[in-house]
Formats: sequence, structure tokens, C-alpha cells
Amino acid sequence: MRELESWFKSEILRWRTGASVTWSVLLQPVIIFLFVFIATLSLLHPYKWIGGTLAALLSLSSWGCVCLLAFVTAGITFNSAAHYTVKPTILRNTFSVVWSVVSPTRLLRAAVYSLIGGVATYALIGIVGGDYVGLTRKCVDVGNSKACLNEHHLFLILHGAFVGFLYSAYFFLHNKNYVRFPAIQQAKFFQVKSSVGPLLVGTAVTILKQLRFFYIGYYLLGHIPKDAIIFVMGLQRSMSTPVDSIWGLLDLSLLWHVWLTGTVMHFTWTFAFLLFKVYNTEPLVFQVQSSFEEDNNRCLHHSLVCSREPIIQYLGFLDLYLLARYSKERRQQLFSLSQPGGHAHNWKNVSTACLSVVESLTNAVVIHNNNAIASGFQPVRQPSGDRPTIIKKEETWNSSVSGYGFALSSHTDGSRSFIASPGVSTMNGTLSTSLSFRGPGPSVNGHHVPSTVLQDQPVIQQKKATDTIWEQLKKRKAIAFFVSDLPDAKSHTLFADCQIQVWAVEALSYLAVASYTEDTFGVVQKSLPDIVSALLQLHEAVEKHFKLMASTNRRPDKGSGIRSNNGLQFALKSALKTSIYRIVDTFEDYLSSISLSSELARRLRLFMEYRE
Repeated sequence: MRELESWFKSEILRWRTGASVTWSVLLQPVIIFLFVFIATLSLLHPYKWIGGTLAALLSLSSWGCVCLLAFVTAGITFNSAAHYTVKPTILRNTFSVVWSVVSPTRLLRAAVYSLIGGVATYALIGIVGGDYVGLTRKCVDVGNSKACLNEHHLFLILHGAFVGFLYSAYFFLHNKNYVRFPAIQQAKFFQVKSSVGPLLVGTAVTILKQLRFFYIGYYLLGHIPKDAIIFVMGLQRSMSTPVDSIWGLLDLSLLWHVWLTGTVMHFTWTFAFLLFKVYNTEPLVFQVQSSFEEDNNRCLHHSLVCSREPIIQYLGFLDLYLLARYSKERRQQLFSLSQPGGHAHNWKNVSTACLSVVESLTNAVVIHNNNAIASGFQPVRQPSGDRPTIIKKEETWNSSVSGYGFALSSHTDGSRSFIASPGVSTMNGTLSTSLSFRGPGPSVNGHHVPSTVLQDQPVIQQKKATDTIWEQLKKRKAIAFFVSDLPDAKSHTLFADCQIQVWAVEALSYLAVASYTEDTFGVVQKSLPDIVSALLQLHEAVEKHFKLMASTNRRPDKGSGIRSNNGLQFALKSALKTSIYRIVDTFEDYLSSISLSSELARRLRLFMEYRE
């Protein structure tokens, strides 16, 4: 497996990342040309507009700024690529949301991005030229030759730093580092072409929304950096209208240049990472079987179980899905028997990997459903006749040795006895909340209790005390606001990386259908009961989960990192139903002979009657 990971990183990931960075750098002059063309817009003087644009682009200083911007873009892209993930991060509570921004490493990264944003804005201003170039200018309004602060230049640079800081903060907060595979496979050119328009519009709107906060902040705090620079550099205070005033902020020309530079800088960085996503989500063809010894560890079934490098596993399941749906020649390799021996190793390895990921998600969904049902409250009566106390179902077992699975009750056996004090009353009887031991040897109902049970009691009691304190703290509104789970956070975490299950379900159904006419050895038919059973169990669990979640209250999950995978659970639900119907349409006359449990047989009958 390490050989597969090493090969992928050195020969696939590195070259794809390098290609995306190269294209982002090569396209930098095109973006700069459009920026200068729009920034110097003058409809009343078209010849002057075009001449000024060409002069700005052909000057040596402008190309120096272009090279600086290309270097900054390449660095930003490499840094963003180092933090990519194919599994979105779900921020489950408010504390996680806050910590994703204010953690020391994130703050340091945001500070670096702020610096880079200021440098990029300085380069953009230098290319356009005009009154906004230079931190100082000659004071013509105060009657002397001293230098004054060019506050418009300072305003633009601070806005660039502001955009860089927010770009770094939102990169993790909004899962911008999430590399999502497209639902429809297209060539790279058409993917980029279809994404550029929405990306440009979204960037322009984002910068426009951020401007209101920057304007308010500069109006309230803009005098601090301005006065500091004037004091340090010994500059003269200009008599013109300051920017940190109402009239100064109403300068439409300044607003136009601030919005335009911020949009171009943000779009360049986002577009560069878009190219990284497009290149690294391109399908990769793995060999079904290899005839060469050096490629034996790079086959398709190896990629399906490569969980240490998730992107390899994702590309493996994507390749399997495309194989199952479109490639008859590769399906024949999958259905073939090994020689010598005549064993279906290829199919066995692939089907085992697919069923494994399907069953793992099924178990996770079933556990989540059971916990969701068990998290409801039920009244429990106290034997003393006091008012009933409301406790959670999972809290009804409070014995200090509950982790060892012994049924403790009041019992006397010779010189040994366990005496249980009165506890809470449940449907199953009385559960003791305290336990005392008498006698030389520990035993319960004839069963020997390990001595480690009694030795670990202080540790268990300490843990219980800690849990009790934590539960009490969580009841305080101020703490509960930060640590309480956001609505549907657990559900979204459950389906955060179910894309491989979607591909596994689709691939199994397509392979099963294709085997009806292509599987000459019948290797798939032997696994058909397992496939049908796995799909029905997952479908039942997902349907139950949706019904449970439909009864919960929700609020918009904006800014919680939940939005990125919101469609995956619905895609899984649709893929399950479509895949089961696909198998039913092909094997309808034979499915009744499959051995299934009564519940699964009932659900299969619903599909066979087209009533599901």
C-alpha cells in the first residue's frame, strides 16, 4: 500500500498540481490585461482609454508587477493544495466554528495572507498607475514642499490585507479546501468554462458584501494606522478631505478601484485552486490486473482499500463506477478467472471492497438511528415515592461496574455477599446505584468478578464525577451555546464522505446487470444475494434516518461548514433506489429464490411490485 501511495504522490498528484499551478501562472497576464482594461475605463475618451491600457501593459514596471503577482498566485495555490481534503470537515458546534478561525496556526496563516494581500494590491495599483500609486505625495494644498500621506493608497492596501485575511479565514470555515468530485464527468476545458462565470459573479458579490464591513471598520479605526504612519515617517497632514470621514468614504472612484482590486485578487486565488480541483478530480484508470510484477500493487482493488490516502480511494471508486457503466472490455477482465486455478480473484477483491464500504455506512447509520431514538426522554419512578425524575435512557445504568456486563442484584452466598442499595426503578427491575462488597472473594451469582473491577473503581468513579461536572456545566446557557451540537450536525457528519458509497452502490448494480449477459462463468451471480441484501439494508437504514431527521427542528447552517456535502445524502438515497430497481428490472424472475430475511424480503417485494 505504501508503494501505491508513493507512486501516486510522485507521478500523479505532483504532476497534476504542477499543471494546475502552471496554467494559473500562464493565465495571469490575461487576467491582468482585463483588469487594466476595466480599471482605466473611459467611454468619453476611447482613444485615450485604449492608449493608456496599452502603455500600462507594455511598460517594464508593469511586467515586474505581473511577475510578482504570478509568484504570489503560485505560492497561494501551493499552500492551498497542501490543505486540500476530499472529506469535508463538519463543524459540529459553535466552539468548533470559532476555533477554526482563532486557533494559533490559523491566525498565523491569516496574518501571512493579509501581508500577501497587501503586496498583491500594491502590485495591482502599480500596474494601473494614477493618483493611487505611492504611499506619499507632494503636499500642494498646504503651501509647502513637504510630503503628505496618500491616504487613498493606504486605504487600498489595507483593503487588500483585509481581503487576504478573510480569504484565509473562510478557506477552512466554509470548506473551500474541500475537493468535491463533479457529478457529471466532463473534459477539463468544459469544467473550467462552466465554472468561470459563476465564480466571477460570486467573487464580485462576496467582495461587495465584505466592503460594508471594511468601510465601517475604517471609519471607526482608520485614524490609527494613518496617524501611526504620519508619526513614524514624519509626514505632513494633508488638508484635503480625509478618507475616514463620511464624505471621504463616498468617493465613487475610490469605491470602484477598491472593489475592482479586491475582486481581481480574490478571483485569481480562487480560480487557481479551481484549476487544482479540476486537475485532481480527473478520472484515473487503474489496471484491473497486471502482468508485471512492479505494477502488482497498483491495481484497482488496491486503490479501493487505500484509506490512508483518501483521494486514491475516491479515484479508485470513480474508476470502478466508470468501468461498470461504460467499459465492456474492462468488465470482461473483472469477470475473468485467474490462471492457473480458475478463481475469480478480481471480482472477489472488488466486490469485497464495495460491500465493505456499504456495510460500514449501514452500521454507522443504524447506530445513529438507534442513538437518535434512545436520546428521547422517558419518566423513571423513584421507589421512595418522590416525584419522577426525567433521565435519559442511556443513563439508567449507573452501576460502577456496568462496563463489565454483570447483572448485579442483592445476593448472599455463604461468606460472600453483594448488597445493592435502593436505586432507580425501571421496566426491567431495580438497578443499584451503589454497591458494597462483603467477604473474602468477589463473586456475583456464582460468577467470578475480576479483581481489576474493584481496583478500577476509583478511576471509574473519577470519570463519572468528571462527566457529571461536565454535564452540569453544559446546562449553563453561556457554555451550552458553544458546546451544543448544531442542528443536523451529526447527520451531516455521518454522510460527509458518502461519495464512495454512492459510486460503490452504482458500480455494484451496473456490474450485476452487465453480468446477466457478459458473465460467462457466473462469478457475479454467486454474490448477487450479498449485493441485494447490502443495498436493501442500507436503503432501509437511510430511509429510517430521513424520517427521523424530518421530525427535528432546523435552522440555516450558514457558516457552520455543513453546506458542502448537503447534497450527498440525497444523492445516496437516489442512487440506492435507482440501483435496486436496476437489479430488479434485470433479475425479476430470479430474485424470489434469493435467501433473505423476512424484513428484507418484504422490502424487495415492494420494489418488485414498483411500490417503493
